[in-house]
Amino acid sequence: MTIGIYGIIHLASGKIYVGKSSNIEARIANHHYHLAKPTFNKKACNRHLWNAVQKYGLHSFETLVFETFPSLDETLIGERELYWMDYFNSCDREHGYNLRRDTSTGMKVHEETKRLMSEAQKGERNGNFGNHWSDDQKSLMSRLMKAAHEREDTYGDDWRE
Repeated sequence: MTIGIYGIIHLASGKIYVGKSSNIEARIANHHYHLAKPTFNKKACNRHLWNAVQKYGLHSFETLVFETFPSLDETLIGERELYWMDYFNSCDREHGYNLRRDTSTGMKVHEETKRLMSEAQKGERNGNFGNHWSDDQKSLMSRLMKAAHEREDTYGDDWRE
């Protein structure tokens, strides 16, 4: 079980996907399993990497481990993943397959991903499609959301656990 940062590289183009894991061997096996499937699973797989594997074949990719750690330190491994993503510019479609760049201050999402997320929530696909909230329901929801935000401000994210 190796803790660290890894990459999946398309040998012909040099495009790369950068990831982190507390068990690199198991994570890479999981990638290979889902990338080799003929049907895309959006919850288990990166769409750009999957499309490239479907086009070129898994044999056209190599997996490398860039950095390993003796123990799991989420902050450190997160920082190092960002370092390698920036080093390879893997969030740029010309250079890589990463869909987003996670940071400690939030998440930077590619414009294409934002557009797809927006499209996925429009019309009948929206969970609130067809709902007509009464003024009482709107007021109740507003009070509940304000109370939740106050708890979050007071207790941080721990109140959810």
